[in-house]
Amino acid sequence: MVSLETKNKILRIAITGPECSGKTYLAEHLAKYYQGCWVPEVAREFIPSLGRRYHFDDLLQLSRLQISEEEKTMQACSGNIVFCDTELINIKIWSEYRFGKVHEEIIHNIKNATYDFYFLMYPDIPWEYDPLRENPDDRLELFDWFEKELKQFGKTYHIIQGGFHQRLHDAIYWVNKYREYIGNNPET
Repeated sequence: MVSLETKNKILRIAITGPECSGKTYLAEHLAKYYQGCWVPEVAREFIPSLGRRYHFDDLLQLSRLQISEEEKTMQACSGNIVFCDTELINIKIWSEYRFGKVHEEIIHNIKNATYDFYFLMYPDIPWEYDPLRENPDDRLELFDWFEKELKQFGKTYHIIQGGFHQRLHDAIYWVNKYREYIGNNPET
């Protein structure tokens, strides 16, 4: 029998990976499918609002804003599942790639993140121009970096790849599998 606490638990799933790998598409469609919520990538509004090229310390502020937006969404969500369109490993890699360093606070917050699991998006869909995108030619290298980070931080993840319909199908499979698992393991 599933306990009331397990039944009412809000799942929190992070969607991460290189730019232009389908994170937003997947987050929006999964939230719609499960009648849950999704947290947009805060950088989409924050970086343009700077009115200048972003700096190293801007990424720390961005990480705080991303966490704040996730917390607000978790409190306001009337569904039982929240999909986060990016997370702090993305900001860590972005910081190291661009500036060769990362704020310790970002690393601390990654270690303490409470996502139930991650979807790591494989960059096998076409890259499309966007003013915030900077890396059209090294997405596979960045994918490997994301996977290394997820392993290093001991995060549970599933790689999502293929066309958009395949990605959605596979993600739904993993979400259902996890829900079945926690339903059978109430202490989780």
